Amino acid sequence: MTSGKITVEYLENGHITSQIVEQNDVLRVKKSIHRLLNQSTEPAQFIVFRFIPTGQDQSELMKHDKVDCENLIK
Repeated sequence: MTSGKITVEYLENGHITSQIVEQNDVLRVKKSIHRLLNQSTEPAQFIVFRFIPTGQDQSELMKHDKVDCENLIK
């Protein structure tokens, strides 16, 4: 987080778990299903690094790999 704070919700064993991330924190989500929420009236800024180490251009995969996960939540 470069400024502000957000709530990160992620799916763990079929249940939504949340964690607050504040300025100067680093969050690594790996392959988890997650969403980022700014629940305050203050702006929050962060930088996202996405890396798929295959040696090939993965930009099209990254544009279209979103999945609706509502049916996974208990």
